[in-house]
Amino acid sequence: MHPRVDRLQAARLYLCTDARRERGDLAEFADAALAGGVDIIQLRDKGSAGERQFGPLEALDELAALEVLADAARRHGALLAVNDRADLARAAGADVLHLGQRDLPLDTARDIVGPDTLLGRSAHDADQAAHAVAEPVDYFCVGPCWP
Repeated sequence: MHPRVDRLQAARLYLCTDARRERGDLAEFADAALAGGVDIIQLRDKGSAGERQFGPLEALDELAALEVLADAARRHGALLAVNDRADLARAAGADVLHLGQRDLPLDTARDIVGPDTLLGRSAHDADQAAHAVAEPVDYFCVGPCWP
């Protein structure tokens, strides 16, 4: 079994964080979270205070934030996850690419990131969860859910 799969199976705490641009403390925040037991850290800046204040992250800025998280994840033995962007996951050397329901098809994402990157999927209801179980993903997460 691939070491990333072993680490995923052992993971207990998955953190999604924004780039914390309005605070300027991403490195310190990541170190504290990872020291506190986070096993997987994912950059997800959609809808963040930083996005509202500064606009969406451009690719180079997102890659810079991912480099900060990647460095912290390596030091703490955690996995780095990228939200939505297969190109940035590959460029950052991420362990995980997390895809939403309306993101790239899995086979296209796999072609971009290669065979060793773990793929995850979001599910927001029972039908999406059932579909995710049948997909070639390494994990899926649930939430938020609506009836």
